[in-house]
Amino acid sequence: MNEWSVQQSRQLYNISHWSDGYFDINDDGHVVVHPDLQSPGNNIDLYRLINDIHKTGLTPPVLVRFPDILHDRVSTLQKAFDGARQSHAYDAEYTPVYPIKVNQEH
Repeated sequence: MNEWSVQQSRQLYNISHWSDGYFDINDDGHVVVHPDLQSPGNNIDLYRLINDIHKTGLTPPVLVRFPDILHDRVSTLQKAFDGARQSHAYDAEYTPVYPIKVNQEH
């Protein structure tokens, strides 16, 4: 009987396709978050996080925000737009608008 592997989980959930490196599966088979892609060793094990949340008396569902991911995605979007502006010689000012329920940027 074959034992299920981390790689099989990555493939099943197609993590490399949608996570952009922010999410992965660790050797324990838990989903982990990498909020800062510049520090790949720093990650948060979501299974352990939920266990810690349970210990405080809270019960899921809970909203867990990762501001580093939000900031990085906003920066990536701005850089992409700046690149498009330069390549099309568009020199007018612009104000980015993010179509999300609540803009978590200050």
